[in-house]
Amino acid sequence: MTQPNSHPIESTNAKGKRSRLGQLGSALSRRPDILFLLVLVVLARLLPHPWNVTPIGAIALFAGARLDPRWSWLVALVPMAIGDLLIGGYNGVAMVFVYLGIAGTALIGHLWLGKRANLQRGVGGVVSGSLWFFLASNFGVWAAGYYPPTLAGLVECYVKGLPFLTNTMVGDGLYAMVIFGVFSLVARRHSNPLVRA
Repeated sequence: MTQPNSHPIESTNAKGKRSRLGQLGSALSRRPDILFLLVLVVLARLLPHPWNVTPIGAIALFAGARLDPRWSWLVALVPMAIGDLLIGGYNGVAMVFVYLGIAGTALIGHLWLGKRANLQRGVGGVVSGSLWFFLASNFGVWAAGYYPPTLAGLVECYVKGLPFLTNTMVGDGLYAMVIFGVFSLVARRHSNPLVRA
């Protein structure tokens, strides 16, 4: 049910508390810059680009580090889900591990960068997030049956995925610099309890 004069995405549960989607809708209505960033992330994923050079990892790291941890994972996964809906899905097992990789990157952002962000921690966060995504997503490719279900098959999957790891680190690093930089400037100009400067 919605309250009169409330945001159309906001909804409350039986106890009168706003749902996570309602919280996100409320936040986005107050912060069009975050909504703009999410739209750009989806568009960047849909436009032609080198494999794995997308802003998805960087937005996950940013969301974990700078947004309210109760729903930062949602900001990290929504652009990926929208892109998958528009592009078309792929193997369900592999998708689960890709999404776990993204959610794990948001958790790394929260734990590693949350209150102690600086350049060294930022580089560490990008490297850790990229490695976690590489390990999770390639395990999903192996578990989905694209390689023999043996230890040798798993090793082969990781070895063949190494070029993608390089691209992931390049993309995550470049996009993280832009996203964290822009939002640092925005946070200085606007006070917002959802974004930690």
